[in-house]
This record gives sequence, structure tokens and C-alpha cells, in this order.
Amino acid sequence: MAMMTPGVYITEVVFSPVISNKIVVESYEPHPSYTLVRMSRNVLQNELLKELEKWCIQCQCGKRVSHNSFAFKTEEELTMFRMKWL
Repeated sequence: MAMMTPGVYITEVVFSPVISNKIVVESYEPHPSYTLVRMSRNVLQNELLKELEKWCIQCQCGKRVSHNSFAFKTEEELTMFRMKWL
């Protein structure tokens, strides 16, 4: 998991699918200024991803960056995402 401590960056990509009754996360990819969360490309999740994108806009928490990927700038945003969607 990426810690958002200034000057300290974790560069490993964690591939451990997290399966819940809502969203399936394929990987967390920490970067220096954000953490990228890749979701499953499962067709059944398309509606959930649209709902997640709407939630991100409403709560100003994270941003959709591709069909199945969302970027979160802070640990707080990532925690909010986990609490709501996993």
C-alpha cells in the first residue's frame, strides 16, 4: 500500500485481487503523487464503475483515468474509496 509521506515512495505494484460484493480490485499501483487502482474488466461491473465515477465526482475523491482505473491523490481518498466500495 502506498503511503503518502512526502519524499518516501513505494514503487512496487501489488497484484492481489480483492473481491467484494461490490467492486473487484485487480491491483494497487503506488506512484509518487497518487495511487492507481485497477478494477476488474468484468462486463458485469460496468454499471458499478459508472456509479463509482459518479461518486468520485460528487465527493471530489479520486478520478477515473481509464475504463477500469481510478487515481487517488491521498491516503484519505483511498480510505474513503475502500470504505464505500469494498
